[in-house]
Amino acid sequence: MKHLIYSLLLLTLITSCKQDVLTTTPLASLSITNTIVGGADAKLRGEPLTTIYNNGTGYFSLLTGSQDLYVYPQADSLHPYYHSNNKEMMNAGQIYSLFLGGTLDAVTSLLVHENEFTERDNNIRVRIVNLSPGCPPINVSLSTSTSVNEFSEIDFAE
Repeated sequence: MKHLIYSLLLLTLITSCKQDVLTTTPLASLSITNTIVGGADAKLRGEPLTTIYNNGTGYFSLLTGSQDLYVYPQADSLHPYYHSNNKEMMNAGQIYSLFLGGTLDAVTSLLVHENEFTERDNNIRVRIVNLSPGCPPINVSLSTSTSVNEFSEIDFAE
């Protein structure tokens, strides 16, 4: 009887030590910035729990390959702010940014594939996107040197 118990214990230990195979799914990252003048909160199709607030940003993980990005106002899914018609190719481990701007009558979109991943010492990255329709070009200066423009003449959708 003692040998039978030890045999069953040994058999249990051997079968419980098998290695499980971990499968992962490659993903891409997408941030959506909603700055549509007079626009409503938006949703990305397939992500019902995340709301992209007006004048806000939402962050998403997407499957790789050809994606049909469909961003719509929360109250009206039939009239999208942005629809890519399966034309956006998302690569594994890559980061993408979608900027929505303009007005309700003329929504402007800008999809950017982020290329700079390396962290460098004493450097920062600044992105200025002018999505305000009807505004003059933007000039950006530091508060310490207002006479020198760091960025100048940034037109609409530039």
